[in-house]
Amino acid sequence: MQCEGLGSFWTTVLQGFFDAVGLLLRNNVDKRTALKNLDMILLCLDEIVDGGIILETEGSVIAIKVATSGGLDGATSLSEQV
Repeated sequence: MQCEGLGSFWTTVLQGFFDAVGLLLRNNVDKRTALKNLDMILLCLDEIVDGGIILETEGSVIAIKVATSGGLDGATSLSEQV
């Protein structure tokens, strides 16, 4: 019985991540776009988890936090800094 609840929990977490990435990349999620925007994708993971604790699972909330944290404001991306 606990396994079913745990599976549902992880489904919710992964669905939130998938939704956030889809919103940020305007549903254009392919290999090239994902690699080009890897910094935003990693920021999504950072907004979801902190210290091993799940903080957020709602995709739209995650996307808004990433967008307002500098991921979409035209700042230099991590890939351009290297």
